[in-house]
Amino acid sequence: MKTYILQYLSYILGRPAQQINYFESLENDLQLDSIDRLDLIYKLENMFGVELSSEAIENVQTVDDLCYAFEQSRMVAAH
Repeated sequence: MKTYILQYLSYILGRPAQQINYFESLENDLQLDSIDRLDLIYKLENMFGVELSSEAIENVQTVDDLCYAFEQSRMVAAH
């Protein structure tokens, strides 16, 4: 899942996935404003067939946070 999220970020940012660090801030480092961030999350929710809670969305600050939120959401959906 992390690889897919990195590839999707690479696509929307127009830069190689190898240049995207898991600890980069979506807002400060990747220059995604709050609307871009919510749009990204919405598109990933549709792609993965899961929905993040409001709390999970609020906690997403970095690429790693984003990956973790979706991994947790898929685990919950699987049970």
